[in-house]
Amino acid sequence: MDVSNKIRKLIEEYLHQAKLMQLATSVNHQPWVCNVWFATDSNLNIYWISSTTRRHSHEVIINKKVAGAVALPQTPADTARGVQFQGTAEMLTKKHDIAKATLLFSKKIFSKTICSLCMRNQT
Repeated sequence: MDVSNKIRKLIEEYLHQAKLMQLATSVNHQPWVCNVWFATDSNLNIYWISSTTRRHSHEVIINKKVAGAVALPQTPADTARGVQFQGTAEMLTKKHDIAKATLLFSKKIFSKTICSLCMRNQT
């Protein structure tokens, strides 16, 4: 396996393990960072669900350039593990894109909660 494949596998592993990321936006040279729950697809596209009234949502409409960071839990004795990125963001408007993102997000973020609720309802 070449180096780029090893790096991609490591990034995929980190993004699979983590559920929360820091998202950075900027408008008028004023940076903003927030925490959002996220999910990824096989192409390493990152999806999050936010209210359109949130500051970061407004800022993405004005300036699509974003940055982010994902850090995995660790102690000071551990080697730091995380991913930083920059790219462009956009609000999904097509039904099939929204359905795909919603499915990825719900499987990753809510799967254990939904599962435990289902088990409780069965008793």
